[in-house]
Amino acid sequence: MELRQGTDWVVDDLSVGEDEVVLAAAEGGDRVPRLLAARPKRVAVVDRNSAQLHLLDLKLAAVKSLSHGDYLELMGNRPSRRRRALYQRVRWLMPKEADEFWLGRLGVIDRGVTQQGEFERQLSSFRQFVRIVHGSKKIERFQALSTEAERREMYAREWQTYLWRQFGGMV
Repeated sequence: MELRQGTDWVVDDLSVGEDEVVLAAAEGGDRVPRLLAARPKRVAVVDRNSAQLHLLDLKLAAVKSLSHGDYLELMGNRPSRRRRALYQRVRWLMPKEADEFWLGRLGVIDRGVTQQGEFERQLSSFRQFVRIVHGSKKIERFQALSTEAERREMYAREWQTYLWRQFGGMV
């Protein structure tokens, strides 16, 4: 475990022992469950953005009460028409503030929370741009290549189109 600034409670990686007390940022709620899997003595979670803390509360409640498949469905990693019903199954495990936060954002629940962040929107825009510039068939051929050398060769030979050179670096 790497320690920062001479403390014994801020870690840079996920190698945490059972007797340790850890301070973690909520950061979308993915790091904390991994830390908890190491069974530290205690995990204190902070974040400047309260929405990140509410997202963590939602994810922890879902992990505690749903199957893995239902969890993925609620979060938005799988298609679903029953996210609101899944939310109803987990909300009793969340603090009142988190429940009120998500009740005010049921549309986000319906669309799947993992697909709603700024990064996800930017990535979706980039995917659309790539599809416009290169087309689905070229993308499928690129994804089907099995080695890094093959991908580099196709990128050099076919990917460097005029549109890509003009706009690819900006997107």
